[in-house]
Amino acid sequence: MKRMMIAVAVGLLSMTAGQAASKPLKVFILAGQSNMEGPAHVRTIEGIGDDPATAPLYKEMTGPDGKPVVCPNAWLSYLTGEGDNNTIETVGRMTAGYGSMWGKDHSKPGDMMGPEFTFAIYMGKAVKEPFLIIKTAWGGKSLHTDFRPPSAGPQPLHDSIKARIKERGGDIVKSQQEEDKRLGVYYRYMIEHVRKVFGDIKRVVPGYDPSQGYELAGFVWLQAWNDWCDSWWYPPEWGEKRFDEALRVGKCLTFWAVSEDGLWMLIANDQADPEMQKFEGGWIRRDLLVPGVTGGVSLPVWTLTPTPTPSETPTITPTWTPSLTPTLTPSETPTPTETGTPVP
Repeated sequence: MKRMMIAVAVGLLSMTAGQAASKPLKVFILAGQSNMEGPAHVRTIEGIGDDPATAPLYKEMTGPDGKPVVCPNAWLSYLTGEGDNNTIETVGRMTAGYGSMWGKDHSKPGDMMGPEFTFAIYMGKAVKEPFLIIKTAWGGKSLHTDFRPPSAGPQPLHDSIKARIKERGGDIVKSQQEEDKRLGVYYRYMIEHVRKVFGDIKRVVPGYDPSQGYELAGFVWLQAWNDWCDSWWYPPEWGEKRFDEALRVGKCLTFWAVSEDGLWMLIANDQADPEMQKFEGGWIRRDLLVPGVTGGVSLPVWTLTPTPTPSETPTITPTWTPSLTPTLTPSETPTPTETGTPVP
């Protein structure tokens, strides 16, 4: 099972139905790079209904007219970028279309989507009250540089990069200075935007009453490609720990990796919540991470190795059957025949 550099923090919440509107507004932060930004086209939703296994999800995502539903209790503030402008905000009721916004009208949802849409659908079923999602995502960014939190300290150029600069006759000192300018830029964008939204929530959620306050109920971080490719940047003692420490919220179970098939999540070591520490180093199926689930959950646990392979993990290999392409045979055009005119 291949280990990918993914860090995901999912708030484990204890939620009850019918909470009064006067309770603090629940706020969920979704952040990351292109995987969080969302490259899926809205038209792909239709294909979900073709598979019996995912047809129920299709019904949750669409209305009677086949169009994406608008989540009745979810509002979104989405910060992303395009070109040199990396602080473009889109605000609205949650529906499909808050994915990649390149070349789109940022004043309304576009035609791409990320994980926020189905997150809102199922979180809405769990909390049964209005809630706010603050999403910040930019594609092609790294955790080791772009999202680097202040607690991680400076980022010296890797020896291999220094060697490459030297081979090309470049200036290592100048290159380090340029790298330093990039450190944590998108981390600060994220933090500043969250603070901006908290400063005027009513701008995003029209029915919000400031007297009820708000509750930071969960944080979801999704990152993969850039840090997987550049995994040599990370010393063993660093990993995603620094980012996790900087953004730890409430009762949170933190993950360090995901299986190649996407079914299993590797539970990180050094959990801040004592209740979660007994699960450190184990694997958990993603479908067990359902908001609103209460009670004990039996976690499959394996000893962490450089390439962990849960021996008991079922692997399903789909068998693809090519569809037959019908051959179109042109129909013969009937030759008109003479029709006699009856004589009265």
